[in-house]
Amino acid sequence: MTRQVRWTGAQALALSTSRRLVALDVLRGLAILGTLLTYTWLFSSSSISSLTALVVAAVPATSPQA
Repeated sequence: MTRQVRWTGAQALALSTSRRLVALDVLRGLAILGTLLTYTWLFSSSSISSLTALVVAAVPATSPQA
């Protein structure tokens, strides 16, 4: 027979912080840092112009046929 345990907010918080995996926290931090660096690169003015050049080079020029 399983026993149901009722946790108060403070007990649940204390349990979750004491059982945290440090490696998982480090991986989450690296993921957030990578996201921040990607957004910084993506929204900087020089990267926008280089992305535009890549898109223009990738899409073939079409000429209207008469």
